[in-house]
Amino acid sequence: MLGYLHSGISDMLQFLVAFLVIPSAVKPLTVAEYLAQPESEDAAKLEGQAFVDYINQQQSFFEAEYSPDAEEFVRSRIMDIKFAVDPERKEPKDVLANTEFKVNLPEKFDARERWPNCTSLKYTRDQSNCGSCYAVSAASVMSDRACILSNGRINRILSDTEVMSCCIPNCGSGCNGGQPSRVFGYAWRHGICTGGRYREKDACQPYAFYPCGQHKNQPYYGPCSNRLWPTPTCRKTCQLGYPIPFEKDKIFSELALSGNSNLLNNLK
Repeated sequence: MLGYLHSGISDMLQFLVAFLVIPSAVKPLTVAEYLAQPESEDAAKLEGQAFVDYINQQQSFFEAEYSPDAEEFVRSRIMDIKFAVDPERKEPKDVLANTEFKVNLPEKFDARERWPNCTSLKYTRDQSNCGSCYAVSAASVMSDRACILSNGRINRILSDTEVMSCCIPNCGSGCNGGQPSRVFGYAWRHGICTGGRYREKDACQPYAFYPCGQHKNQPYYGPCSNRLWPTPTCRKTCQLGYPIPFEKDKIFSELALSGNSNLLNNLK
């Protein structure tokens, strides 16, 4: 999965440059001489080609080369600062207190063996070149919980595509990241239709993008570009040929709670 919860974003942006390391001979310089050089306060403000030129002037160990494409690739994988610090949108307070359970844990546990009929437990999602980890992870959790708590009666894959395209801006910004905790509230208020892999037919809204990698027993559609996919348009309909209407295909959560305790007993 793509990482979108990064710390020190402002510092990273100041020094965001891609380097190509090649032999260089600008001028002789030992490690001791390099370390003895005074640090420039102005250097911290440099970006792009100016920063690369400064690096090459200060040392002879390697030659740095500026790559706008690589810079854009890295920038696209940094979560928007509004999801890290947003005083106007506070997370809900915990509604359940911490609870300690004195139990003897088994040496091993495999949910796929405990609930063999739950398809979602054996299902691995590929979010492709889209920062939808918040939608993918939340939809995965709810798919698992729905099957487990219903004893297999609800055995469907929930659509991460609906979440990332329709829960904007409350859950996130589509392919530019978001917060999984808010997806549970969306499922409670609006419900989520069924989903599946790219081009899967037995689903209302399968995943919008083809996987970037090669997976066993799955088609390979080719490599992805360095840029993130654009966020898909929110659609209140199922794909052509799917027999169930969008609203009737929805699966709703009964409640959405926030807490640090083990919620299993509270949700049964």
